[in-house]
Amino acid sequence: MSTSPLPEDVTLPDVPVIRRGAYLAVCAATTGLLSCRWHVWHANGAYAGYCTDTGLIDLTIAAFERGSGHR
Repeated sequence: MSTSPLPEDVTLPDVPVIRRGAYLAVCAATTGLLSCRWHVWHANGAYAGYCTDTGLIDLTIAAFERGSGHR
């Protein structure tokens, strides 16, 4: 079983990676989905979650920090 949050059929489009403090967001397109998902990781390697729009990256980070105690 893979520990990666990205399925094997995912493609990474030519878009920039977004950094927010200690977090990194990468856009990934999955076959069958109409939009990209922005997957967010903490600098320590913890997967923070994903969102469907760049405007939601900060909210994804906040939800992760609230649930995990990361800051």
